[in-house]
Formats: sequence, C-alpha cells, structure tokens
Amino acid sequence: MKKYKFQIIVIGAISLIVILGAFFVISLHDQQIQQKQIQQEAQKPKVEIKNIPSDNDSDSNNISITQVKGKSNIKSAINFGFHLIAETKSVSGSGMDLTQISNAETNQLNSIFVSTDVVQKFNDLVNVSSNNGDLTIGDASSGVKTIHSAKAGTSYVVDSCFIDYQQTSNGNYVYNVDLKYHPKHYAKESIKLIIEVDKTTGKVTNIVQRINS
Repeated sequence: MKKYKFQIIVIGAISLIVILGAFFVISLHDQQIQQKQIQQEAQKPKVEIKNIPSDNDSDSNNISITQVKGKSNIKSAINFGFHLIAETKSVSGSGMDLTQISNAETNQLNSIFVSTDVVQKFNDLVNVSSNNGDLTIGDASSGVKTIHSAKAGTSYVVDSCFIDYQQTSNGNYVYNVDLKYHPKHYAKESIKLIIEVDKTTGKVTNIVQRINS
C-alpha cells in the first residue's frame, strides 16, 4: 500500500514538472515572438509627418487672374445683372428682391459679384424700366415730364460693351466700360462705367458711373 502511494506521488510530481516545463516553454516562445516583433518594428523606416498647409497658406490663393479674364468676367456680370433685373422686376432706386431667384442663380450671383450690393448698384445705374410703364424725369427747374418706358420685368439687350483696362488698385483690376443697351422694343441707352474686379477671385467688387471721360 505504501509502495502504491509512493508511486502516485512520483507520478504526480513528474506530471507537475511536465506541466511547469510546458508552461515555461510556451512563455519563452511568446517572449521570443514579442521580442522579434519589437525588433522588426524598430527596423521599419520612420515616416516623417509634415504639416499640410491650410488654404490660407497655399500659394494658389495668391495667383492672379489675367486682365483678359477680368474683362470676360465683366461681360458675364453685365449679362447676368440684366437677367436679374428682368427676373426680379426691379426698377432703379428700389431694392432688388433677390430672394425670389433660384438656388442655382444665387450660386451664380455669388460667383460673379462680391456681394448683392454690387448688383444693386448696377441696377440703379442702368435700369430704365418703371412699374407702370411711365417714367417721370426732370425737376422743378428744368421741368417735369412723363415718358413711356419699359415695364418692370422687360428683358434687356446688350448692343455693345467696350472694356478698357486702366490700372490695378487695392488688389482690383480697374476698367473703363462703355455700355450700350436697350430694353426690348425700346430705344437704345448708353452709359459709361468704372468696374472693378478682384484680381484674385475674379469677382466684380464695385460699379460706379464714369462722368468725365
């Protein structure tokens, strides 16, 4: 009986040694794998992450449009300005209701003009339509008279548009513009303008009447 117990103890001790040995081998193997992975990671080439410049730092933002492109943008602004005058049924001196234009037209407006104020200036300078088709002109000293005019909403036609570059001022190309146009089925009109175009964005930034030349 004692001999039998001794054999059990020996077998148990051997089993324990085998189990501990297996655990040690597995642990050592895992350590070797982990060490190998660390060495492989250390040998990989390091990637240097550089700061990506923001849009404000990009050189492309400093690229100017050409003066020829500025002229082309003025023509687009004039044509689209007349389109908006007719579509919104605007008259000179009254605020244009630009809330009624489509989203596509709003996007086009924002791509051509720096603000709606510039469109309003264009309207006040060139619009010869009236709400009822009668336009009152003159004053008390020269005499007041009423003439038949195009009704608000009448389409306009550009007869000619001569654009001449003058100078660059405060980041804008400055052009003299001689414009001849008419409301459909009405007499021709003409006006001399000074139009400024942002040389970076290409948008029309200002429109005023040219008096002396």
